[in-house]
Amino acid sequence: RVPLNTIELQMRSSRFLKISSDQTMHAAESLYQQGILSYPRTETDYFKEGFDIHGILNEFRNHNNWGDYVVNLLDNNKFLWPRNGGHDDQAHPPIHPTKSVNLDNITDQTERKVYELVTRHFLACCSYDAKGNETSISICIPNRVVARDGEFFHTTGLMITERNWLDIYTYEKWYAN
Repeated sequence: RVPLNTIELQMRSSRFLKISSDQTMHAAESLYQQGILSYPRTETDYFKEGFDIHGILNEFRNHNNWGDYVVNLLDNNKFLWPRNGGHDDQAHPPIHPTKSVNLDNITDQTERKVYELVTRHFLACCSYDAKGNETSISICIPNRVVARDGEFFHTTGLMITERNWLDIYTYEKWYAN
């Protein structure tokens, strides 16, 4: 997970929210005009040194949906500086929330969904990776009639040991392949 640029916001909004690119940008621009989101037209996908991420996170300490998660990030040494996506348009930072707003206070349904996606993505970018252990088992049960033939079975299992970003980014799940 790297911070959101315009293309990534549109793709994730389409994939997870089933909202078109045009609708996404209309909602994001409206949220920007309200001072709730950063400028939504950017190719930048990393936060430059000196960007006040902690200041934004502190805004969410008392948020009714994400406050507990943010407190855990900041107070329990769970914060991780977001990864560098490598693109910088030299004009704007990645798309991120600029204000903590109760979801019930955003009356437009599309705007609410886009704000929630951007905020959850931002918080996930500030989180450690999930950790887990995968087990694979393969077995061949021989056929007693023909020695070279048999039944092959293969299965895998995943035990997630630390959920981290998965706790906030509810759009994605981690499954064994």
